[in-house]
Amino acid sequence: LFRSITGNLPPDLLVRSLALDRKNRNTIYAGTDRGVHRGRMTSAMTAWEWDHYGSGLPDPDVRTILVHPISGVLYAATLGRGVYEVNTAPKQGSDWLPAITHMMLPESS
Repeated sequence: LFRSITGNLPPDLLVRSLALDRKNRNTIYAGTDRGVHRGRMTSAMTAWEWDHYGSGLPDPDVRTILVHPISGVLYAATLGRGVYEVNTAPKQGSDWLPAITHMMLPESS
């Protein structure tokens, strides 16, 4: 049985990636062409409600997202702006931080 999860997502939003949050039941994340959106099942379990997720993350084109199944950290890989992370635990807030602060390039010979 398939059900629509689009809920109140804007119809012109391009969803590129979905990730399930195993620590927060009935929560999924969507990587879109305008940042990350969080979907939660309504308390009546009848529909999905979506909101733009997180402060500190610009609205980049998010190509891939994943939620670590144990820590609950959400990673968002963007087009041209790097990788960001945020702890999805409710007490941690939703401030995005760069996941990669520096990159070591091999020395050229």
